[in-house]
Amino acid sequence: MLWPNDVLGDVQSMERPTTIAWFERLYAIYVAFSFAGTNLALGKNTEVQELNAQVGGWMIPVSLVLPLVIAGLIWFFIARRASQIAAWVATLLLVVNLVLTGIGLLRWHDGAADSAAMAISLTATALFLLSVIMLWRAESLAWFRMRRVRAGA
Repeated sequence: MLWPNDVLGDVQSMERPTTIAWFERLYAIYVAFSFAGTNLALGKNTEVQELNAQVGGWMIPVSLVLPLVIAGLIWFFIARRASQIAAWVATLLLVVNLVLTGIGLLRWHDGAADSAAMAISLTATALFLLSVIMLWRAESLAWFRMRRVRAGA
């Protein structure tokens, strides 16, 4: 599939590798699972509900929307602008996600976290891991390099 030459300056005349297409699929499913898990976890946590009420009710909506905005930007810069810097950002966020998942598992073991939310979180983390792996496959790396050469960077 060739990319169109549009007003956003997408990658031109370069066939998108299948690894990037897989990244997009896996990442989209990860974002959906992550949103669902966060929504479930925040909705069942009475301390968070009380804190949200104390600060005026903006904390939970921001906690749900901000990660979607960040995920959309990461997707755009990787899949549409072929930015390897964005791939590094996604990789660093994966590391943070893995650490937070470990903390979540400890909280779940202690009975402080919801089992359904934890299961969704583990699924989301696995999807995120698979999507980031796609960014570091040979096809993707060659695609990122080709984009830099064509852009003159």
